[in-house]
Amino acid sequence: LLYWIVTRIIVVHVIWTWNQTCVILNGLVTVSEKQMSIIIINYNTKILTQNCIDSICLNTPDDFEYEIIVVDNSSDEKQIFPSSSAVKVTRANNLGFGHACNTGAKEANGDVLLMLNSDTLITDDSLMCAYNYLVSHEDIGILGAKLILEDKTMDHGSKRGFPTPS
Repeated sequence: LLYWIVTRIIVVHVIWTWNQTCVILNGLVTVSEKQMSIIIINYNTKILTQNCIDSICLNTPDDFEYEIIVVDNSSDEKQIFPSSSAVKVTRANNLGFGHACNTGAKEANGDVLLMLNSDTLITDDSLMCAYNYLVSHEDIGILGAKLILEDKTMDHGSKRGFPTPS
């Protein structure tokens, strides 16, 4: 298991999604070849995963160094995501989302890890903005993104309020 200390949670910029979340973790990998390792978990979501990857490629500047790692937990042979030169695919036993994230993190070479759900579509230069914000604030260990629904409204379920006593 990977362990980290959360020093602050910040909501910045826009990443568009249908109903899920993404998290960027800072400081888990110290020696890197890339600025960001994007880890996507595929569990019988081959088409959504491909749409997610396409949105990353279309909306990320050419000078931003990243890698895409798909951890494939699929049980349906038709849903297994194919390997390519642009995407590293790792097959894993389906032991849950957390296990799949840790499997992807072991393969990662980036300064920053992005755990991205397969139904997420990246807009504009969201990844580069989130990365720049995170690395310029050393007091931040984890960064959550503002999630925008298909109708361009904020997904209020994607944020958590600060715990209050009952």
